[in-house]
Amino acid sequence: MDRRDIDQFVESLIYHFDTIRCLQDYGRLRETVPIMQRILEHIQAFRQAVQGQDDLKGIFPESFWDQGLRGTVKREDVRHKIVDFSGRGDLMTEKDLEEIDYVYFIGELRRWTYQNIYQIRQRTKSPQQKKMETILTVLCVCVATLSLALFLVLNATSRNWGLKGDFYDGRDLGKWISAWPSKSIDFDYYLQMNPLLRHEENYSAHFTGYVLAPKEGNYAFSVVVDDGTRLFIDDKPLIDAWYDSDSVEFSKEIFLTKGTHKIRLDYYNHLWGIKLRLFWVPPGGKKVLIPAYYLRQEAS
Repeated sequence: MDRRDIDQFVESLIYHFDTIRCLQDYGRLRETVPIMQRILEHIQAFRQAVQGQDDLKGIFPESFWDQGLRGTVKREDVRHKIVDFSGRGDLMTEKDLEEIDYVYFIGELRRWTYQNIYQIRQRTKSPQQKKMETILTVLCVCVATLSLALFLVLNATSRNWGLKGDFYDGRDLGKWISAWPSKSIDFDYYLQMNPLLRHEENYSAHFTGYVLAPKEGNYAFSVVVDDGTRLFIDDKPLIDAWYDSDSVEFSKEIFLTKGTHKIRLDYYNHLWGIKLRLFWVPPGGKKVLIPAYYLRQEAS
């Protein structure tokens, strides 16, 4: 058999099994028997046609029919019964099909057929196809490896992003409650700050770490707050608004050299709603929330 005949054979099997599946779905099981007979005839004709082709030896082996189906029913017996039922036409009944476990046989034959179709396709690939598949496989492995490496690097790096957060009872950083890191400073709900907080009133916090200046120049820092805040850069006070306020913005500019600088942001909430957002305007840039990438829990 040449490549074209083999392709037609495979397409015919797939088409016939799709037809059988459709008829089964509509409860027209008896109509599948003549189609099943054609499938068996095609398989037998294929076996005879490829007897002298070493590359297709062992496809659709006859040993399949020597095995039992289920209970006392044999696959070989079902094959003969299908031929008999096809000749009887309308005399065939649903009970006849039940007695030979026909529905189960369809599933077994479909599985066996698709396993052999896979083998046919693998063995009849052209050298160009095999070469292309090898190239694609290598590319997929390379892409997967690079993706994994990038994920691991980013994951390891991002663990240090953000600021450390320590939380206290009262407005003056008194009794320590718990610690919780923050990737960026952008809060309008107390549990966003720290899911371990037990109440949304009368607590305070300070966020510490480092801010990464990507280049030398003047940086404008802004804090939008409800209630009080203090901002320190390199241990120097930049903003001091330690009093009750209602969503007020405080801003101050400072010159920074390229690299990391210590940062500390204090905060307290007196009554009810909270708000705390930390912005900057880098040299030549626009006002944005400081991205987590530019905040570090540890110096790097």
